[in-house]
Amino acid sequence: MPDYSARRARRAAKRRQEIMAIGKGMFLSRPYLQVSMEAIAEAADLSKATVYKYFSSKVEIYSAIILADAQMLADQIRAEFDSARSVSGNLRAMAHAYINFFFEHPEYFEKLSWFYLPGRDRHVSDSLIREVSLRVESARAAIEGCLKHAVRHGELRRIDAKAAAIVIYSQWLGLAYLAVASGTAKSKLHLDYEKLTDVACAQHLNGILLHPA
Repeated sequence: MPDYSARRARRAAKRRQEIMAIGKGMFLSRPYLQVSMEAIAEAADLSKATVYKYFSSKVEIYSAIILADAQMLADQIRAEFDSARSVSGNLRAMAHAYINFFFEHPEYFEKLSWFYLPGRDRHVSDSLIREVSLRVESARAAIEGCLKHAVRHGELRRIDAKAAAIVIYSQWLGLAYLAVASGTAKSKLHLDYEKLTDVACAQHLNGILLHPA
């Protein structure tokens, strides 16, 4: 027999994604206060009642967008870890995934925020902050896991992997901000972010490798 419940769930998930995509485009194209559930429904060619069936408010739509993208970032970083690869290769791959996310989603430095509503006049909900923080922490935990794996396999000396992961993640954040903040100027400055990311990874590793290059 057909699995109607699974089919309904897939349709509902697809409709939620469609509403979120429309909503994100509107949040990026106009001031947050000018976005309404009515406007989102009209842009999505849906009735307002249909939009309310999936989301109770525009804040909930905004929150779902933020959470989905935070999850995407964490997933992309974790996906780059390969137990058969060197710690250097893993960190470079993970760092490039992080930087590339913000190249593809510069809105998180320009208009949207993990922790504030647009305009930064007030925080998003405490529950959303906790959920986003969990996803950010899972990304840092992937770096920590990579370092611990390298320690177990004799590539790195014994270190505080959690502290090192926080420092490494913070440097990636700085490079991502530099990349996005430079905007069109990056071509004028001739900044090669792939090279900068590799240099950053090498600097960290040279201090903790058992046999530095």
